[in-house]
Amino acid sequence: MKKETLMIRTALALAILFSSAAADRGATGVPPEPVRVVEDATHLVTLFPTWETEGEAGAEPGRSLEIPPYYDPVDSLTLDCLVPAGGELVVKMDYSTGELSVTEAPYTLTQDAQDAVDAAPDWMADRLQWRLSQLTESNQDRYADLINGITQPEILDEVAYQVATLSWTILANPNWDETVIVNGAELMYELDADLQFVEIMDYNTGTPEAYSTTRYTVVLEGDTTTVEIPKEEYYDWVVMPKVSDEVPLQNDFVYDMFWREYLYYENDPGYPNLKEVLEPLTVVWDGQEYNWSGGRPFTDSMMVVDAIGNWCSETVPDPASGNRPIQPNVIAHEHNGNCGELQDLLCAAGRTCLLPMACTMDVLEDHVWCEIRWQGDWKPYQVELGGNRTQIGNYGIAYDEDMGGSKECSCIWDWRNDGWTWDVIGRYSDTCTLTVHVEDSVGTPVDNVQVTIASEYWQQSAVGRGSWAWTDREGNAEFVLGDNQSFYINLYCDLGIYPGGGFADLIENSEAGEHYYFQWIPSDTMPSVEATEVPMGTDRKYLIQVDYQVPCDVSTGRDYYANPRSEFLEPLDEGGTTFFFTDQDGLEAYMDDQPFEACEVAEYSSSGYTEFVIPHDRSYYTVFSGRNYQGLSSWVEADITLWEHDGTAVEGGRMDYVLGLSATPNPMAASGRLDLVVPSAGRCTLRIYDLTGRLVAQPLAGELARGPHSVTLDAEELGLAGGVYLARLSTPAGSKVSKLVVVR
Repeated sequence: MKKETLMIRTALALAILFSSAAADRGATGVPPEPVRVVEDATHLVTLFPTWETEGEAGAEPGRSLEIPPYYDPVDSLTLDCLVPAGGELVVKMDYSTGELSVTEAPYTLTQDAQDAVDAAPDWMADRLQWRLSQLTESNQDRYADLINGITQPEILDEVAYQVATLSWTILANPNWDETVIVNGAELMYELDADLQFVEIMDYNTGTPEAYSTTRYTVVLEGDTTTVEIPKEEYYDWVVMPKVSDEVPLQNDFVYDMFWREYLYYENDPGYPNLKEVLEPLTVVWDGQEYNWSGGRPFTDSMMVVDAIGNWCSETVPDPASGNRPIQPNVIAHEHNGNCGELQDLLCAAGRTCLLPMACTMDVLEDHVWCEIRWQGDWKPYQVELGGNRTQIGNYGIAYDEDMGGSKECSCIWDWRNDGWTWDVIGRYSDTCTLTVHVEDSVGTPVDNVQVTIASEYWQQSAVGRGSWAWTDREGNAEFVLGDNQSFYINLYCDLGIYPGGGFADLIENSEAGEHYYFQWIPSDTMPSVEATEVPMGTDRKYLIQVDYQVPCDVSTGRDYYANPRSEFLEPLDEGGTTFFFTDQDGLEAYMDDQPFEACEVAEYSSSGYTEFVIPHDRSYYTVFSGRNYQGLSSWVEADITLWEHDGTAVEGGRMDYVLGLSATPNPMAASGRLDLVVPSAGRCTLRIYDLTGRLVAQPLAGELARGPHSVTLDAEELGLAGGVYLARLSTPAGSKVSKLVVVR
């Protein structure tokens, strides 16, 4: 049996393991109940007693006992792949050769690119694969060479992260110098050796579990101590080489140096040198609010956040004039700027000193500043223009009236520098909330709709873009907005545009604490898979076993303030795909968007396990389809095994049914069904358990004939709240367990 792998990588945050069907039989033949649930940080595992196979005729160590013993495995595939909206991943079972092969793949990676994905730490490999898949083969190899050429193992994770996270629009530019990625990572370790208040911590270097983070000396409740930040904060807010709307450069435009180098080592005559300012300092911050005046002397006892702010204030003492640069090096050299320039410089200087920093945007009220990550929260941090104050921990720096200022803030957001943004106005103003729901004319939620919220510019009547988001798989987008403001809305997707151009009225004079709701029905309906389900039939030569998970959907979108535009890939937990088996005629009809016949159809399915008996003497196709989404992609992980009959156990000129249990749809909302295949007639029970092992429903108990059956489920009648359940079918031929997800 050969083992073929297509873009293999797994990074599951949730894994649910089930025993085999035959393993549900205890020593007395009585199906045992679930015994316990084990939870830890990365797994939720339901354990059942196992049935020992030692000595049983035909049993092989490691063989799934859900497969009849007269089948032998002949081929297998392991698939990890992003299936885009409207696309598909198709695996052919060739009846004439008994082989599995991928016939339709959304993308492929070059061998060098796959080697780079394999070299990266496991936890970031999927994201790296996503990003490389957006590039041409030549650009895949361009960045693969960068990763595969790393000779310092401690920086491999930082380099791979930057490739995985920077927008493809930057990576695809043929004139961009990609070596800035390696140079920036090397500089981090160089500066780390020079700074007393921070240390880069490397864990499991050279292994698939490798990651890094930073440890800081701080003051907490009056005591000097050290703290480490989670690795996600380290990569997103320290390693990230892009501060706000600039492209990371090290060419002659920025004086042939990346900002980590230029800001730390270089200074014009008469201006402070950041290296000299920071070298004697030992404590980052004590978490308290400060409003330090400008022009204060540098001392060896200053806290780091004080010194960095003072350095920015003295490096850029004058208000903006002239060209208004966005590159930190140019801002530092030209010595003038308003809040935008000071924001970029402060954020870059903070990251130069290995502090987790973000840029905070209040574009409509004409003000921006920084935030620093502190003990799991974001704290405001800014330098006022004209050589004035450094303020940290002061939530009044947005100048909202609710905090004693003179403005009514409308939309304030942070951005991760691949383009993903989120509302943070709740830290700076009283707020209201808004839910936008999009569904088509038949009630199907519309995913990944771009929703843009606008309001008036400060002291102007003109309307501008203030915040934006994309609907999730339920068709919802959530916003947090300021009070005492009017808001407007625009929605865009492939199904339609609202209001067709510009913005439509949404909220007039928003009230603090109010929850507003807006619904839109676009002109077109959601795409769908028009499959008529047919039974799988009786046993024949081949059986296909498929075990799949969809750990996440992936939202794609852009920000509006970067040039070139940044486009993100953001995972949404617990994804879904449309899954089915079909023959050549069915596949061709599916590809032509025509109705077709299929077996084992599951729509919006987050996981599944099925054993499909080939019903006819012809080739069949396993299909994972993205055609039920209009914008979201789905991450599919699947193990597919082909089994061939050994010619025994024939009864009455044909072979027996194979025990089967699957839910449709899965997840289900108000109602759905469980499809059963009973190998032999007799008394059967269908029980539903929660994850603690408690019996919550028994929708079936009685005599069933051999063959396929369906049981309709009404979640409300059965008392099934939203959550994960285990459905357990017990038959004279054995038992089978399947996961059932209810969304209420």
